[in-house]
Amino acid sequence: MSGEPTPDGTPGRTVIIPERAIAVVPPGEVHTGYPVPGWPWHYRAMYPSAALIAALASEVGLPAEAMPTFPSLCLSDANLADAFVRMHRQCETKPDPLECEGSVAEISPQSRSP
Repeated sequence: MSGEPTPDGTPGRTVIIPERAIAVVPPGEVHTGYPVPGWPWHYRAMYPSAALIAALASEVGLPAEAMPTFPSLCLSDANLADAFVRMHRQCETKPDPLECEGSVAEISPQSRSP
């Protein structure tokens, strides 16, 4: 995945996201993705609204008015990645957007640090 800022803040760094990890791209961040040559490429994506992210942040004790940030574009948490895939598959079968948002909220506490 390209787009993570370099140490001086300019875009263009390439990040390899391993299997069973989550790529986190901040809202509005320009990015691209492409497979590593010789490796299969499967991914699932969702683009939650800033309002949903703020609501989830509030639920886990972060200030709702501030957009959460992540130290890296890659979250290497296989349990969270597995929960995300399950949630994503459930959202594919739920016609109601509120049910899908509820599924997203169900996995959000798993992303907290102990």
